[in-house]
Amino acid sequence: MSLMYAVHSGNHVLAITADQLSTLIDKYLSHLDEFERISIKMAHSPDFGAFGSRDHANSYPQWERTLISRLQADIGNSADLVSFNFQTADAIRYLPDILEAYRGNHIGEFSWSLDEPLDDQGQTTVTVQTYDPPGFFDKLVQRTREPRSRHLFKLSGVKHVAGTAMNFIVYCNGFAIAFSRSGNVVRT
Repeated sequence: MSLMYAVHSGNHVLAITADQLSTLIDKYLSHLDEFERISIKMAHSPDFGAFGSRDHANSYPQWERTLISRLQADIGNSADLVSFNFQTADAIRYLPDILEAYRGNHIGEFSWSLDEPLDDQGQTTVTVQTYDPPGFFDKLVQRTREPRSRHLFKLSGVKHVAGTAMNFIVYCNGFAIAFSRSGNVVRT
């Protein structure tokens, strides 16, 4: 079960929590009545997963387009609604969703995996790899490319994650890994 929501805003993917989604709905769909806004939130809830009425389900595509267009127009004033700052347990819990949203912003140039423990200590390892953009021939023959950079770290060592799904930093025991908007991933 996903713990964060992926919001496709233009050419970008944002990762937001359920609370952030609720705030965005209230802010950008304020023209809807309260029951309509609650219906949208119910549909996104893992506990409900359904709209309050059939009319609401039919109206949802338009409501979603309105939400995204208003968010795009106001993104400069809404940075706090699409950013995150997670400590230890929440950082570990949300990291897979954040990495998946980052991958969505860098299709073909970024991959990540959670590698099951091979040692007696039983610690899960996160592997992050970046690639040069695939060329025409790479796509044509579906050639496997060598990563431009590769970083490994223990999931249990993650202490703090801050930023947005386009630009964030993962702080671990003794080092940090910066994920830039341009697709560069650098260990510091």
